[in-house]
Amino acid sequence: MDHTKVHLDVDSSAGQRRGVRHGIVVLSAVVSLALVFWAGRHNGSALLVLLFTLWVASPFAALLLVDRASTGLPVTSGRAVGRLAPLVSMVSALIYIIEVFLVHPAKAAAPFLVVPAVSWAAILLSLWIGRRAQAG
Repeated sequence: MDHTKVHLDVDSSAGQRRGVRHGIVVLSAVVSLALVFWAGRHNGSALLVLLFTLWVASPFAALLLVDRASTGLPVTSGRAVGRLAPLVSMVSALIYIIEVFLVHPAKAAAPFLVVPAVSWAAILLSLWIGRRAQAG
């Protein structure tokens, strides 16, 4: 049996999974940012819309950066973030969709403030748990 071929197949499979994860994160980010613009379309402050855009985009960017850098992270941390990325991305976009199109809350900004904060907490917690599991 040619071990090189098996090693390449494993690398190819990991690369495909990473590509799918990145695709999910990017698609979710595009949907989420479109919803930021939709929800803020009546807001007269371009600065406020820009700040919301940066805040909502930040967890998606972090997920992509951490996943890309995960080759240098301990295996457990890299796996934790890899599994977390599609989940956090899709749940975030789903919450925004529900809030904008179904709920129409009086305080439309609330989910755009809370969801990124919770996403950041989940990302940092998964990194911390991964590093702790690797050390212990």
